[in-house]
Amino acid sequence: FLHLPRLQELHLQDNSIELLEDQALAGLSSLALLDLSRNHLGTLSREALRPLASLQVLRLTENPWRCDCALHWLGAWIKEGGQRLLSSRDKKIVCAEPPRLALQSLLDVSGSSLICIPPSVHVEPLEATANLGEDLRVACQASGYPQPLVTWRKVAQPRDGQPRAQAQAEDDYSDGPCTFAQLEELRDERGHEMFVIDRSKPLFADAPTEAADGAGPGLPLQPPTAYEIHC
Repeated sequence: FLHLPRLQELHLQDNSIELLEDQALAGLSSLALLDLSRNHLGTLSREALRPLASLQVLRLTENPWRCDCALHWLGAWIKEGGQRLLSSRDKKIVCAEPPRLALQSLLDVSGSSLICIPPSVHVEPLEATANLGEDLRVACQASGYPQPLVTWRKVAQPRDGQPRAQAQAEDDYSDGPCTFAQLEELRDERGHEMFVIDRSKPLFADAPTEAADGAGPGLPLQPPTAYEIHC
Protein backbone atom coordinates (compact mmCIF):
# COMPACT_ATOMS: atom_id res chain seq x y z
CA PHE A 1 0.00 0.00 0.00
CA LEU A 2 3.01 2.31 -0.16
CA HIS A 3 1.73 4.03 -3.29
CA LEU A 4 -1.84 4.60 -2.07
CA PRO A 5 -1.50 7.62 0.24
CA ARG A 6 -5.01 8.85 -0.65
CA LEU A 7 -6.84 5.59 0.05
CA GLN A 8 -9.79 6.26 2.35
CA GLU A 9 -11.21 2.80 3.10
CA LEU A 10 -9.62 -0.64 3.23
CA HIS A 11 -11.94 -3.64 3.58
CA LEU A 12 -9.99 -6.80 4.39
CA GLN A 13 -12.73 -8.76 6.13
CA ASP A 14 -13.25 -12.46 5.33
CA ASN A 15 -9.76 -12.93 3.92
CA SER A 16 -8.41 -15.61 6.29
CA ILE A 17 -5.61 -13.24 7.36
CA GLU A 18 -3.56 -14.82 10.14
CA LEU A 19 -0.84 -12.19 10.59
CA LEU A 20 -0.57 -8.47 9.92
CA GLU A 21 3.06 -7.47 9.58
CA ASP A 22 4.25 -4.30 11.29
CA GLN A 23 4.78 -2.51 7.96
CA ALA A 24 1.80 -3.98 6.11
CA LEU A 25 -0.18 -0.72 6.28
CA ALA A 26 2.72 1.66 5.76
CA GLY A 27 1.85 4.55 3.45
CA LEU A 28 -1.87 4.67 4.27
CA SER A 29 -1.70 8.05 5.97
CA SER A 30 -5.18 9.08 4.73
CA LEU A 31 -6.97 5.85 5.60
CA ALA A 32 -10.18 6.54 7.53
CA LEU A 33 -11.69 3.04 7.74
CA LEU A 34 -9.94 -0.30 8.27
CA ASP A 35 -11.99 -3.49 8.44
CA LEU A 36 -10.10 -6.57 9.66
CA SER A 37 -13.14 -8.43 10.95
CA ARG A 38 -13.85 -12.11 10.34
CA ASN A 39 -10.26 -13.13 9.72
CA HIS A 40 -7.91 -15.50 11.56
CA LEU A 41 -5.94 -12.87 13.47
CA GLY A 42 -4.68 -13.96 16.87
CA THR A 43 -2.68 -10.87 17.70
CA LEU A 44 -2.01 -7.35 16.43
CA SER A 45 0.97 -5.14 17.09
CA ARG A 46 0.87 -1.45 17.90
CA GLU A 47 3.33 -0.80 15.09
CA ALA A 48 0.89 -2.15 12.50
CA LEU A 49 -1.59 0.65 13.23
CA ARG A 50 0.93 3.43 13.77
CA PRO A 51 0.95 4.64 10.10
CA LEU A 52 -2.83 5.22 10.19
CA ALA A 53 -2.80 8.83 11.33
CA SER A 54 -6.28 9.57 9.90
CA LEU A 55 -8.06 6.43 11.09
CA GLN A 56 -11.65 6.97 12.22
CA VAL A 57 -13.22 3.50 12.08
CA LEU A 58 -11.54 0.23 13.10
CA ARG A 59 -13.23 -3.17 12.93
CA LEU A 60 -11.55 -6.12 14.65
CA THR A 61 -14.43 -8.39 15.64
CA GLU A 62 -14.81 -12.12 14.93
CA ASN A 63 -11.13 -12.97 15.06
CA PRO A 64 -9.67 -15.71 17.30
CA TRP A 65 -7.78 -13.28 19.53
CA ARG A 66 -5.06 -14.68 21.76
CA CYS A 67 -5.33 -12.55 24.87
CA ASP A 68 -1.79 -12.48 26.21
CA CYS A 69 0.88 -9.86 26.91
CA ALA A 70 1.11 -9.00 23.20
CA LEU A 71 -2.46 -7.63 23.29
CA HIS A 72 -2.03 -5.69 26.54
CA TRP A 73 -1.45 -2.50 24.55
CA LEU A 74 -4.67 -2.96 22.53
CA GLY A 75 -6.88 -3.27 25.59
CA ALA A 76 -5.26 -0.24 27.21
CA TRP A 77 -5.40 1.76 23.97
CA ILE A 78 -9.11 1.10 23.47
CA LYS A 79 -9.91 2.03 27.07
CA GLU A 80 -7.84 5.22 26.93
CA GLY A 81 -8.87 6.70 23.59
CA GLY A 82 -9.06 4.14 20.84
CA GLN A 83 -12.69 3.41 21.69
CA ARG A 84 -13.69 6.43 19.64
CA LEU A 85 -12.75 4.33 16.58
CA LEU A 86 -15.01 1.45 17.56
CA SER A 87 -18.77 1.17 17.44
CA SER A 88 -20.53 -0.53 20.34
CA ARG A 89 -20.50 -3.76 18.31
CA ASP A 90 -16.85 -3.42 17.34
CA LYS A 91 -15.80 -3.04 20.98
CA LYS A 92 -16.67 -6.69 21.55
CA ILE A 93 -13.20 -8.06 20.86
CA VAL A 94 -13.61 -11.58 22.23
CA CYS A 95 -10.73 -13.74 23.44
CA ALA A 96 -10.42 -17.21 21.91
CA GLU A 97 -7.49 -18.25 24.11
CA PRO A 98 -6.05 -18.99 26.60
CA PRO A 99 -8.89 -21.23 27.81
CA ARG A 100 -9.30 -19.35 31.09
CA LEU A 101 -10.14 -16.16 29.14
CA ALA A 102 -12.08 -17.73 26.28
CA LEU A 103 -15.30 -15.91 25.32
CA GLN A 104 -14.42 -12.92 27.50
CA SER A 105 -14.21 -9.44 26.01
CA LEU A 106 -10.72 -8.01 25.89
CA LEU A 107 -12.07 -4.83 27.50
CA ASP A 108 -13.28 -6.84 30.49
CA VAL A 109 -9.95 -8.57 31.09
CA SER A 110 -7.58 -6.91 33.53
CA GLY A 111 -4.11 -6.08 32.33
CA SER A 112 -2.59 -8.37 34.95
CA SER A 113 -4.35 -11.32 33.30
CA LEU A 114 -2.77 -10.67 29.91
CA ILE A 115 0.42 -12.60 30.50
CA CYS A 116 2.98 -14.58 28.54
CA ILE A 117 4.91 -17.57 29.88
CA PRO A 118 8.59 -17.56 28.84
CA PRO A 119 9.49 -20.56 26.69
CA SER A 120 11.19 -23.57 28.22
CA VAL A 121 13.19 -25.71 25.81
CA HIS A 122 14.25 -29.31 26.32
CA VAL A 123 16.57 -30.95 23.79
CA GLU A 124 16.92 -34.73 23.83
CA PRO A 125 19.50 -36.11 23.69
CA LEU A 126 21.94 -33.45 24.84
CA GLU A 127 24.80 -35.64 23.67
CA ALA A 128 24.65 -38.25 20.95
CA THR A 129 27.15 -40.37 19.07
CA ALA A 130 26.59 -41.92 15.66
CA ASN A 131 28.71 -43.59 13.04
CA LEU A 132 29.39 -42.07 9.66
CA GLY A 133 26.40 -42.74 7.41
CA GLU A 134 23.96 -43.52 10.21
CA ASP A 135 20.79 -41.60 10.93
CA LEU A 136 20.61 -39.43 14.03
CA ARG A 137 17.43 -38.14 15.67
CA VAL A 138 17.41 -35.03 17.86
CA ALA A 139 14.18 -33.89 19.55
CA CYS A 140 13.42 -30.41 20.87
CA GLN A 141 10.38 -29.96 23.10
CA ALA A 142 9.35 -26.39 23.90
CA SER A 143 6.61 -25.18 26.22
CA GLY A 144 5.32 -21.72 27.08
CA TYR A 145 2.55 -19.33 26.16
CA PRO A 146 2.13 -18.53 23.36
CA GLN A 147 3.25 -22.00 22.31
CA PRO A 148 6.82 -21.62 20.98
CA LEU A 149 7.41 -22.49 17.35
CA VAL A 150 10.29 -24.94 16.94
CA THR A 151 12.40 -24.34 13.85
CA TRP A 152 15.67 -25.87 12.71
CA ARG A 153 18.37 -24.02 10.82
CA LYS A 154 21.41 -25.12 8.90
CA VAL A 155 24.62 -23.44 9.92
CA ALA A 156 26.43 -22.09 6.89
CA GLN A 157 29.91 -22.03 8.45
CA PRO A 158 31.76 -24.02 11.09
CA ARG A 159 32.60 -22.36 14.38
CA ASP A 160 36.02 -21.17 13.18
CA GLY A 161 34.36 -19.13 10.45
CA GLN A 162 35.95 -21.03 7.57
CA PRO A 163 33.74 -21.92 4.61
CA ARG A 164 32.74 -25.51 4.12
CA ALA A 165 30.88 -27.59 1.58
CA GLN A 166 27.11 -27.46 1.70
CA ALA A 167 24.97 -30.29 3.01
CA GLN A 168 22.84 -32.35 0.69
CA ALA A 169 19.17 -31.54 1.22
CA GLU A 170 18.11 -35.17 0.77
CA ASP A 171 20.06 -36.12 3.92
CA ASP A 172 18.09 -33.71 6.05
CA TYR A 173 14.56 -34.18 7.35
CA SER A 174 12.57 -32.30 9.99
CA ASP A 175 9.12 -33.09 11.37
CA GLY A 176 8.60 -30.08 13.66
CA PRO A 177 10.07 -30.66 17.11
CA CYS A 178 12.33 -33.45 15.85
CA THR A 179 15.01 -33.54 13.20
CA PHE A 180 16.80 -36.34 11.44
CA ALA A 181 20.24 -35.88 9.98
CA GLN A 182 22.76 -38.19 8.39
CA LEU A 183 26.43 -37.90 9.20
CA GLU A 184 28.49 -37.10 6.14
CA GLU A 185 32.13 -36.63 5.28
CA LEU A 186 32.95 -33.41 3.45
CA ARG A 187 36.28 -32.39 1.95
CA ASP A 188 37.72 -28.93 1.53
CA GLU A 189 41.13 -27.36 1.07
CA ARG A 190 42.01 -28.06 4.71
CA GLY A 191 41.48 -31.79 4.45
CA HIS A 192 38.66 -33.82 5.92
CA GLU A 193 35.69 -32.44 7.77
CA MET A 194 32.82 -34.42 9.23
CA PHE A 195 29.59 -32.85 10.40
CA VAL A 196 26.01 -33.50 11.44
CA ILE A 197 23.07 -31.18 10.88
CA ASP A 198 22.10 -30.49 14.49
CA ARG A 199 20.81 -27.00 13.66
CA SER A 200 20.86 -25.68 17.19
CA LYS A 201 24.49 -25.70 18.25
CA PRO A 202 26.47 -27.96 15.94
CA LEU A 203 29.99 -28.89 16.97
CA PHE A 204 32.47 -29.25 14.12
CA ALA A 205 35.57 -31.44 14.21
CA ASP A 206 38.36 -31.22 11.65
CA ALA A 207 40.62 -34.19 11.04
CA PRO A 208 44.31 -33.18 10.96
CA THR A 209 46.01 -33.38 7.58
CA GLU A 210 49.47 -34.22 8.88
CA ALA A 211 50.74 -37.78 8.55
CA ALA A 212 50.63 -39.80 11.75
CA ASP A 213 53.10 -42.40 12.97
CA GLY A 214 52.82 -45.41 10.72
CA ALA A 215 50.96 -43.55 8.00
CA GLY A 216 52.47 -43.04 4.61
CA PRO A 217 54.14 -39.66 3.95
CA GLY A 218 51.82 -37.06 2.51
CA LEU A 219 48.66 -39.05 3.26
CA PRO A 220 45.97 -37.34 5.33
CA LEU A 221 44.68 -39.00 8.45
CA GLN A 222 41.40 -40.82 8.05
CA PRO A 223 38.47 -38.98 9.65
CA PRO A 224 37.06 -40.49 12.85
CA THR A 225 34.29 -43.05 12.47
CA ALA A 226 32.03 -41.39 15.01
CA TYR A 227 31.03 -37.84 15.81
CA GLU A 228 29.66 -36.39 19.02
CA ILE A 229 27.32 -33.40 19.11
CA HIS A 230 26.47 -31.17 22.04
CA CYS A 231 23.20 -29.20 22.06
